[in-house]
Amino acid sequence: MRCKQCESILWQQPAAPDGGERRCSECGEPYRTTDFQFVPGKVRFECPHCATGYYGTSPTGHLEPPIFRCVTCEKVISMDDCILRPEGVANESDAERRLLIPWLDQGNILARWFNTTVVGVDSPQSIASRLSGQPRYFKAFGFLFTQVVVSVSPYLCCCGFAWGLMLIPAGGGPGGGIFLGTAAATVFLSTLFAIVASLLAVLFARMVSPIGSPSFGRDVETVCYSSGPLALSVVPVLGNIGVIWWFVAAAVALAGGRPPGGRALVGVAAAAGFILPSIAAIVLFVYWG
Repeated sequence: MRCKQCESILWQQPAAPDGGERRCSECGEPYRTTDFQFVPGKVRFECPHCATGYYGTSPTGHLEPPIFRCVTCEKVISMDDCILRPEGVANESDAERRLLIPWLDQGNILARWFNTTVVGVDSPQSIASRLSGQPRYFKAFGFLFTQVVVSVSPYLCCCGFAWGLMLIPAGGGPGGGIFLGTAAATVFLSTLFAIVASLLAVLFARMVSPIGSPSFGRDVETVCYSSGPLALSVVPVLGNIGVIWWFVAAAVALAGGRPPGGRALVGVAAAAGFILPSIAAIVLFVYWG
């Protein structure tokens, strides 16, 4: 178990005094036990008052229930307050289940793209917990750009086919250059919209975020990797549902990186951040159209 900011080891660190938030002893980054997943039965959760040990039985290796009364000292304790020690493993890292963003792995780029898309569609709430270390903006925005290109590709294919049919009777002409210019403008404007909407969603979410929330860079990464639903736009019958689905997935992803008490408000704020640029885009389209 390592700090998601500086990779320092967090095993066996004592709970914060007076119920405060836990922080990495090296860089001061706040964290919660629930930010990590463990191999069931391989982590000892010690009561911070009497050191009585408990073992997680949930699929994520967490205690069930997460808040309970210690059987020895009879004090009410939370899983986030316990001291964690790996047990029964050769290496400490073997006690933790590390779920990563597939896009950041090595290997076939199509497989990495597809698997990351599935994460955004199926479990966006887990994205923040899959990220660690310093934010890697280039890779995150690279994935978002890829999703944008995939989402507009049906429109570009239809436009190219129609343009070709119109040029056949005229015996060809400069239509190829015009189409390429139109395609480039479409990709540029779509990418610009995606970036602006993402940043607004992050800013709105951070305005209402509780203490212990991820950094700005981590939130930006989270929104970018939640864009998996955009790929659904390649299915003709879905239309813009993929875009709307992304808005929802991003709000869920940002909320999932927050403490339980502030998730609902963060999700609503993030959704509002997406709605504003969407309204502006619709107004501009109607006006210029």
